[in-house]
Amino acid sequence: MAAVAGDADNINKQARNERKDWLNSPARANWVKNKQALEAVKTARAKAVSDGLDPAEEAALAREATARLAVRAAEEAAAAKLEEASARRSAAVATAAESQAEEKRAQAAAAAAAAAERAAERAAAAETAEAAAREAKDAAQAAETLAREVSVATATRKAAEEKATLEAAAKEARAKLAAASGAGLVVAFPPRQEGSNWSHAPPAAAAAEEDDDSWISSCAIA
Repeated sequence: MAAVAGDADNINKQARNERKDWLNSPARANWVKNKQALEAVKTARAKAVSDGLDPAEEAALAREATARLAVRAAEEAAAAKLEEASARRSAAVATAAESQAEEKRAQAAAAAAAAAERAAERAAAAETAEAAAREAKDAAQAAETLAREVSVATATRKAAEEKATLEAAAKEARAKLAAASGAGLVVAFPPRQEGSNWSHAPPAAAAAEEDDDSWISSCAIA
């Protein structure tokens, strides 16, 4: 709005300068002379009429008509000049308004571009957050899988350690039995279990009948 007001001030200033030029122009001087001549003719005619008919009245009327036409032509020229100046002012105002509208359109386009850029940034941020969430979920699943694998490995290790301990105890018991048999000691075996194939058979025969070392731990050397 400030730009339009400034343009309007410039246009009004230009119009004032044009009017000043017209007031000081030769065309206006001629117009003034013609108007003064017309007034003189009117005055002379009025005097002639008041004094009675003048033989030169027809010539005076002709001069009056000529002067009137000249004045009218000068007035029309001045009006046309003023209309032209007004048209130029209107065109300048329209041009200024068009320039302001173009500036506003450019500002709106820039604002729309900035909004689109911000929307793209938000979309990229949302996509990044979604990707981060997926990565976190995958990491959690991987950690859970690893925890299960560690748990299975731990259980397997414990089972292996327990099996190794049992095997070591069984070997130690076999060694004690062998030593006891070599020394002629009497070995007391546990009572026969239901479904067992031996009662007080030697360890070798029992081992041949049943491939199970669980009975060794229950043997007692007498």
